Amino acid sequence: MYSKMFILGISVFIIFLLILVFSNLNNQNSKTKQSRLVLYYAPWCGHCKNFMPIYEEFSDKAKNEYPTLSVEMINCVENKCPQEIRGYPTVRYLEGEKQVDFKGPRTIEGLHTFIQNN
Repeated sequence: MYSKMFILGISVFIIFLLILVFSNLNNQNSKTKQSRLVLYYAPWCGHCKNFMPIYEEFSDKAKNEYPTLSVEMINCVENKCPQEIRGYPTVRYLEGEKQVDFKGPRTIEGLHTFIQNN
């Protein structure tokens, strides 16, 4: 009699622990990447071709310097891009409802300054 109650108690405890662990993992994953820096580009665009190596180098450095920032590139020829993207390259910072277009110099330093100010 006691052994069945003991096993039932242990089972309930284990289920509770599993729920607690998985809910914490989900919360940590959602907090890991809170903001995004997105480059909208077209492969035929000369300005994009010139800016791409700079953006890629920034992306590599940003992994360590800005761990909560996801640095992304979207090809607007192959993918649907927001309708308000009118020129290439367009770099946009996104965090929740906040959207800020990058207007600074297309340099690694310019991108760092932009991220630090937003």
